[in-house]
Amino acid sequence: MSFFEKGFCTQYLKNLEKLFQKSILNAKAILADSGDSEATGLNWIYSVTGKTSRPIYEMNIYCLTNGYNAVFCSRYSILVFKTQKSGICISHNNIPHKDLLEELDSS
Repeated sequence: MSFFEKGFCTQYLKNLEKLFQKSILNAKAILADSGDSEATGLNWIYSVTGKTSRPIYEMNIYCLTNGYNAVFCSRYSILVFKTQKSGICISHNNIPHKDLLEELDSS
């Protein structure tokens, strides 16, 4: 069943495409040394994470394990976590707990 058959309008798909491209640009900026810099879109994600059936999920996990926030489908605009300074508490962990990663299921 297509997006249109589910009641989504053309503008919704255009907004998704813009959001995807913005997320790719953000990811390429913070992960400048990762993947093929000439690749775009899904091809760039595959160059970073390898060919996978869940590229957006794998890209988010890659970002999290490398000290960055998830770049796709994230409600937070913070992409780069600050390093913790002595005596200052940061309200988030910049590396996900291994057990949590095993429990995540985006299917």
